[in-house]
Amino acid sequence: MPSPAPMSSALCGSSRLICTKYASMIRERSSDDVFFVFQTFIRKNVRLSECSRDGVPMAFYDLKCHGYEDYKALTAELVGRIWSLKRAVNY
Repeated sequence: MPSPAPMSSALCGSSRLICTKYASMIRERSSDDVFFVFQTFIRKNVRLSECSRDGVPMAFYDLKCHGYEDYKALTAELVGRIWSLKRAVNY
């Protein structure tokens, strides 16, 4: 059985509706034992581009920007899923 391969929801800007529909379509057609789609969306914003351009981690650049908060939420979701998978394997 292959291990689940994470799949992040697309970076969403003004076309969030398209991203949401695309992610819903993938969830409907996928099975959780092959890969999973995260619920978290990473919103596009200028601050993310700036910290990438300057080579500075988001955590040191702007803790209040939407991009930082979105990646923090994605990390929490990933850690939660890892713990869920670990508990399922151990039981």
